[in-house]
Amino acid sequence: MLLGFSGGGSGAAAEPEKVTLAELLAEFNERHGTNLGEHDMLADVERVIADGHVRAAALNNSEETFADVFDSRFEDKVIERGEDNTKFLRKFLDDQEARDDYIRLARRRAYEMIHREVA
Repeated sequence: MLLGFSGGGSGAAAEPEKVTLAELLAEFNERHGTNLGEHDMLADVERVIADGHVRAAALNNSEETFADVFDSRFEDKVIERGEDNTKFLRKFLDDQEARDDYIRLARRRAYEMIHREVA
C-alpha cells in the first residue's frame, strides 16, 4: 500500500490514505488524460534504483532529501524510455524484417505464457 495523492488545498494537512499503486495510477490517468500501467512506472523506477548513488541516497536520507537525487534521475529515465520507444516504433514501422522478428518473438513468448498458465 502507498500513500495517496494529497488534496493540494489549504487547511490542516490530513494523513493521506493508503491505496494500491493501481489505484494511484488510475487517479493519475484520470487527472492527466494518460494511460499508464503499473508496469510503466515500475520499469522506470527499477531503472533508476539500479544506480548505486540513488540507492545510497534513499538509505541515508529522508524522502524529502532523497527527492533531490531521485527526481532528476527519474525524469531522465522516463525521457530515455520515450526516446527508446520512439526509435523502436520507427524501426518497427519502417523495417519489415525487424517487425517480423519482433512479432515472432512476442508470439512465441505469448504462446509459452498461455501454455504455462494452463499446465
